[in-house]
Amino acid sequence: MTEPHEIARLIASQFTLIKKGASERSYKLNNWRVIAKIKWNRNWINLNIKGTHLDKDSDFEYFKLRKAYIMSLISRSETYNSRGGKSPISEVILSSPEVQSLMYSKYPKIVVNKNQIEFQGTIQKKDLESLSNVFTLFDTMLLGIESALS
Repeated sequence: MTEPHEIARLIASQFTLIKKGASERSYKLNNWRVIAKIKWNRNWINLNIKGTHLDKDSDFEYFKLRKAYIMSLISRSETYNSRGGKSPISEVILSSPEVQSLMYSKYPKIVVNKNQIEFQGTIQKKDLESLSNVFTLFDTMLLGIESALS
């Protein structure tokens, strides 16, 4: 078993103390500053993870990816809506297996705007591993975008 993500471990330690609450943590990853806002109750964890590119010259084209609930119900498969222009970042997001895994959460949404990439979603409050996986996938997505920008 791999080591849990540091932020996930810190937040999970609060779960045992407080049954319903909120927390905000931040950390730095290469040229990204990541801010995670987490709210939880007895069964669910609401995540809002925002990565800001620290390069002042970076200005990403607007792009939004979210789950199409009605179409998913009709087609009985995972269907997504995307909105915005075509750019290298949107291509990385659409083709990334990490993003596909992030989109399995409940009410998922990924928004790219200016110099920020934001993930919103809800996961079940099962264990530390699922929370750690979300942070690891988000970090891997940011590193993939970083390599696409180079």
